[in-house]
Amino acid sequence: MFLAQNLKYLREENKMSQQELSDAFGWSRDVVDMLEKGFRKPDIEMAVCISRYFDRSLDELVLKDIRPPEPKYADNMAYLRTSNKMSLDEIGNLLRVNGSTVLKYELKEYPVDVEKLMKVADFFGITLEQLVNRDLSKEMEGITENQRKSE
Repeated sequence: MFLAQNLKYLREENKMSQQELSDAFGWSRDVVDMLEKGFRKPDIEMAVCISRYFDRSLDELVLKDIRPPEPKYADNMAYLRTSNKMSLDEIGNLLRVNGSTVLKYELKEYPVDVEKLMKVADFFGITLEQLVNRDLSKEMEGITENQRKSE
């Protein structure tokens, strides 16, 4: 069941506080808080109210994680850098930023613009789609396991 995280996501996506959402439904703020944390399961009437309010189907609200997937580029940048034994400063030189900025990219403290992501992808010989959407550490792990098996 995904209702708890979906409710929180939809509330935040609509820039609402828990109090504003509770006022819209006539519930206490504590009810919204408990629903979002999964400490309370809604009855069918509550679930229907939530789905109508946010214009989502019940199936979507309860059975699917509707949050957009988090981009993987930060983790992939860190993986590519460390697996190639490169320093933060070396990647920084490529991107024309200092090493501490690269660290902030890898820690997801700063967003990385597309031009810099393209430089990283080109440098490591991968596509932008691979850098942003795939878990390269798992893909590379599978490749090295297959290489070991074939040897």
